Amino acid sequence: MRISTAHFFESGKQNIHARQADLMRVQNQLGSGKRLLAAADDPAATQRLIGVDEALSRLSQFERNANATSARLSIQDSLLTSASGTLQRVRELVLQGRSGTLSNADRRFIATEVRARLEELVQIANGTDANGDYLFAGHSGNQTPFQLSPSGTVAFVGDQGVREMPISDGRRIADADSGFSVFQDIRGGNGRFALLAHTANAGTGVVDAGEVTDPAVWAGRSLDVVFSAPGTMDVIDVATGTPVATGMAFNTGAAIEVAGVRLRITGDPSTSDRFEIRPSQATPAFDTLRRTAEALESGFSDPASQAAFNNAMNRSLLDLDNAIERILEVQTSVGSRLNAIDTQQRINEDVKLQLETSRSGLEDLDYVEASIRLNQQMVALQAAQQAFVRTSELNLFALL
Repeated sequence: MRISTAHFFESGKQNIHARQADLMRVQNQLGSGKRLLAAADDPAATQRLIGVDEALSRLSQFERNANATSARLSIQDSLLTSASGTLQRVRELVLQGRSGTLSNADRRFIATEVRARLEELVQIANGTDANGDYLFAGHSGNQTPFQLSPSGTVAFVGDQGVREMPISDGRRIADADSGFSVFQDIRGGNGRFALLAHTANAGTGVVDAGEVTDPAVWAGRSLDVVFSAPGTMDVIDVATGTPVATGMAFNTGAAIEVAGVRLRITGDPSTSDRFEIRPSQATPAFDTLRRTAEALESGFSDPASQAAFNNAMNRSLLDLDNAIERILEVQTSVGSRLNAIDTQQRINEDVKLQLETSRSGLEDLDYVEASIRLNQQMVALQAAQQAFVRTSELNLFALL
């Protein structure tokens, strides 16, 4: 078989280039510390490495979400603590204002502070996070959720949406609560029904909070307790207008049990005085503060107006307790979510460590093995070069 001189030189050159490429690849591996420099180096390992990188990228996003959610919840918890303190202060003012030793002028001074506390509560409810987004505005984070009018009424203009942030592949955490659920949707009265003295009452009857003794008998009905004569009461079903009980004897402070509810009335109600039992409705904390201030500003001037004042103060205390309880419920939920985030972050860190270990096993270089290959490639290149030099001398010109 005859081999042309051109083919001989081309073959030698290609062999030397191949050894140089192998040597350069090992040098690049040693320089980068990576075993995989291209997908062709190990297609199966490269595919697995892509999956690991995607999982690590998701974990990084989960970590950012968890940190942002934790920060917002921490700010909300601080605001709720302030709101609870404001409501507690108003409760103290109610207890102070209902004292019979104060004058109406003193009560008006107390009302002034209650209105200041109302403005304070609105400011708290309009609190923002580090980015300036309103925490209690639902999905409308760029809009002030609560607006206070000159008359003291407060309107909620946010929405009831709750933004949930993913902190793992199967877990999402709400990063705030809607202001509607925190400050607006608070059940009035005893939580089941509210007991209200009619505004036209002329006697000195003062009613307590009442309670449900038999839910099936009461069945959420609206009832009126009407004094048909001195010391005598009738109970009327408001929806049907029919009596539930008639001619009931009244003794001040004694328990009145009728239609599945129990209540107590103290004082001396007049004939035609009425006390209303109504299923609890949403009673915003802002409305409670406004009504409290109005009652303190009005004061009283006679036994009948004093009874109306006392009924208003009792209602305020009950609604304030409900608002404080709601704040505590939301704070408990916030604390649970913060704990859940901490737990999930620890789980994510463990998963991240496992993924990084797998990634290292797939792409990191074994320096001992690579150093050995480097020496082998250097020897192979030197041998190829020397063989080319030696064999290139085997021609007729070398013999002349």
